[in-house]
Amino acid sequence: MKKYIFLYLLVWLTTSCSDFLEEYSNDLAKVESYSDLDELLIGDGYWYPSTAYTSSSMLRIDGDTYLMPLHLMSDETEIYRKYENDKLRIQDNFFGWITWQRQVGSSYKTGQIGSEDKDWNELYKRINIVNQIIGEIDKQSASNRQDELEKVRIKGESAFLRAIYYFTLANMYAQPYSPTTAQNTAGIPVKRTQQIEDKEYTSAPLSEVYNIILEDLETARTCLQQTSVKNHPYRADIVAAHLLSSRVYLYMQDWQNAYNHADSVLRRKEQLTDLNSREGDDSNILNRSSVETIFSMGGHLLSSALYGTNGTSWGTLYNTPTYIIPDNLVELYGPTDNDNDLRRGIYIKQIEPEFGYGKASPVWVFAKVNGPQQYTNGRTACDVGDVFLMRTAEAYLNGAEAAAQLGNEGEAVRLLRLLRSHRVKNENATYGNGGELIRFIREERERELCLEGHRWFDLRRYMVDTRYPFTKRITHYYTDFKPNGSFSYQQQTMRYVLEENDPAYTLALPIEVTNFQNTLPSVKRPDRPGSIYDEYADLASIGEADGKKTGLEVGLEDMEAGNKYNDTRNNNNYYRYYKADYSQQNAYRNAYQQAFKEAYAQAYSVVKSAAYLKGEEDAQKAIDYEDESGSWDGYDKFFNDNQFETEQEKNDYLKGFEDVYYGY
Repeated sequence: MKKYIFLYLLVWLTTSCSDFLEEYSNDLAKVESYSDLDELLIGDGYWYPSTAYTSSSMLRIDGDTYLMPLHLMSDETEIYRKYENDKLRIQDNFFGWITWQRQVGSSYKTGQIGSEDKDWNELYKRINIVNQIIGEIDKQSASNRQDELEKVRIKGESAFLRAIYYFTLANMYAQPYSPTTAQNTAGIPVKRTQQIEDKEYTSAPLSEVYNIILEDLETARTCLQQTSVKNHPYRADIVAAHLLSSRVYLYMQDWQNAYNHADSVLRRKEQLTDLNSREGDDSNILNRSSVETIFSMGGHLLSSALYGTNGTSWGTLYNTPTYIIPDNLVELYGPTDNDNDLRRGIYIKQIEPEFGYGKASPVWVFAKVNGPQQYTNGRTACDVGDVFLMRTAEAYLNGAEAAAQLGNEGEAVRLLRLLRSHRVKNENATYGNGGELIRFIREERERELCLEGHRWFDLRRYMVDTRYPFTKRITHYYTDFKPNGSFSYQQQTMRYVLEENDPAYTLALPIEVTNFQNTLPSVKRPDRPGSIYDEYADLASIGEADGKKTGLEVGLEDMEAGNKYNDTRNNNNYYRYYKADYSQQNAYRNAYQQAFKEAYAQAYSVVKSAAYLKGEEDAQKAIDYEDESGSWDGYDKFFNDNQFETEQEKNDYLKGFEDVYYGY
């Protein structure tokens, strides 16, 4: 039966990207039961989980990096600029998104505009699928009450998915929802029927888009409250429907409904993981078995993108990130010498990157999913998604924010304390009131939900908060490790700034869409050329100082130990004071090498005075021998420069010997 219901997908794959709302209802003519629609729902209505794995010591993925920019456009990540380890080429593939370009398909290296509609098409493709299912499900027969409930469940899940997909699109491609302007703000194209329509599509007003989302969520709740979840957490249930409802109302600043639905979640599922009991447990904090997990779909390629380290070099798993956690997030958990907030150590952790030249300075990295270790047994061990993940913790935060906005600050603090008592050793926070309390809740949301797909959308909605607006300036970097096609590292870093209230907090519609139908309204993003960021201007002087210090010490030690003269990188102590942080910087590397050679020769020469002293010692023996024996052959008998290997040593020995022998 599956071969019939999937026929329309073949048609989909052969159509142009401009047909994002086109549907092919005739291809479902051979659906024979609700089971066929259920197969279609789980197979293509839900988001397919891409996976990461290692093969021949290389990081590879099955699937695609859908919705990755949602994590990388905000202030939660920063490119690790000291070493190139971007196995998935995230920085190049998403340059335009990460640096907020006018056209997000822009390539830094080529200057060309590439594809921009991958996420757009994938979201609309799945909307089209659930449109088909919703349009067909009521037509299917049911022979008993259980069959009827199965139909109800399928309809509820489909409505939930359509709601979350339209919600995602609206928060990517439309301006943030403001209650005072939503009716006059362009939203996105919306279609909920399965009929083919020969017309140009228009963007519905944002208020209408949200009303449609709410209608789907009401359908989802009505249906799913009658049924049990079929495969937790990979299929939607009533708890997930309430949590998504709470989130949507939160974005709409409908605080009462946001609170009510958060409360409905917690009445059904209030459990939280107590981080105080995780000592010694290094398993993924995000997983399907967690008491907090409500819903998940899609894979977790984020951990692969942030770590980049799959890989092995001669069997060694290097601990090197592609992206690190910036200081602004690290500092939210409190002073670095204060370990009260257990999330710093579990949600993010500190590592010393390894480059093959030793360990670099410590950095903070994403740790909710363990990047490198999850690949040691082949395919990714993470069993929840990196965007469409819902946890109980969000219900506490939604409820707290809504309560605070409603003026019920006591309830807001109660919810915060319940959450934080499972996250910190000693809950003694000062919450404040009014704007201070709202700021605390927003920061707590950032601490708790970091890198789960919330932050970019949160920053957008804070800008239009009618009571406590907030916006921030964000700086991102792009590092070209090998500019102009060079084979060696000639690193150049560019800096890009997203200003407060920047129009680029909203994505422009994909160029493929506007080229096909230029009547669709799209945000006008400004050009963003960036500026050169020379963070390593003093690397040559640093390399010179480090190389000189190493050379002086090692040269002296080698001569005292009688080691062979060796001023190359093959010297076992060459990297003694070499800073691995700068190992990919030619300015540092070259200055270090030159300074090491010069200092090593200088130190070795100083110790050659030890060879000189040996010459003096042997010359004195020759003199004593001649005095005692009355002979004149002491020079030939005691001169022995064969005990030295280098010409410099022999010359020093000769000079020391003759200075004493002939000066006597």
